[in-house]
Amino acid sequence: MPANLPRVVIVGGGFGGLYAARTLAGAPVSVTLIDRRNYHLFRPMLYQVATGLLSADEISGPLRSILSRQRNVEVLMDEVVGVDALSRHVHLPAHDLPYDFLILATGIQYNYFGHDEWQQIAPGLESLDDADEIRGKVLLAFERAEELAALGHAAPELIQQLLTFVLVGGGTVGVEMASTPHCDAISAISIPPRRQSCYMRQALACYPRIPRRFPPRQSVTWRRSVSKSAPVLEST
Repeated sequence: MPANLPRVVIVGGGFGGLYAARTLAGAPVSVTLIDRRNYHLFRPMLYQVATGLLSADEISGPLRSILSRQRNVEVLMDEVVGVDALSRHVHLPAHDLPYDFLILATGIQYNYFGHDEWQQIAPGLESLDDADEIRGKVLLAFERAEELAALGHAAPELIQQLLTFVLVGGGTVGVEMASTPHCDAISAISIPPRRQSCYMRQALACYPRIPRRFPPRQSVTWRRSVSKSAPVLEST
C-alpha cells in the first residue's frame, strides 16, 4: 500500500471493527485492523458453544481470510494499551503505531458492580474461552450428579443442587441460554429421563420484561417460551 495514504487504525475485530474495515474497501486510505485475536467471533451464537450445540470453529473465522479480497487492509494480532490523541498514536506493548483516523470498536465488558470477585464463580460470556469454561462446568456438574446417582444412596437434594443453574441477566444471551437444553451433557449421563426432569433446574434472574429492548408483545412471547424450561425471577 502507498505510504502517503491516510492511515485508519481500527481497534477491535468484532462486528463494528469488521464492518468499518469493509466499508473502507476501495477508499483511498490504508487500514490497519488490530485485535487481540486473529479471528472474528459471531457472538450471537456463542451461547450454543457454551451449551455444546456448536463447536468453536463453527462461529469463528480468521480475520485475514474474511478480508483477503480487500487490498487496503492489514490485520495485526496485538493489544492496544493506550491512545495518545495529541500525537495520534496508539500504544502497543512493543511499539507505537501512528494514525490519521482512529476507530475504537472494542466491544462490551461485563459489569460486576464493584464486586470483581464474583467473576470467579459467575463468568461472563464474551469469548470462546468463556464458552469453554461454562461448558466444562456444566458437564462436570452432570458427571458428578451421574456419579452420585450411580451410588444409589445420595440425597436427591444434593443431586438437584448440582443440576441447578442460575443465569443473571434477561437479555438475548440469558434468554437463549435458559431455553437451550444442554443436549450433550444430558445424553452423556444415565440418570433416568423421568428423574432428570425432576433434578435439572434453571432459573433466569432478570428485569420484569425480557428482553427489555424488545417490544412488550415480543417480550411476553419470549417470557412464555423461557418459562417452560426455567422459572423467571424478577429483579430491579
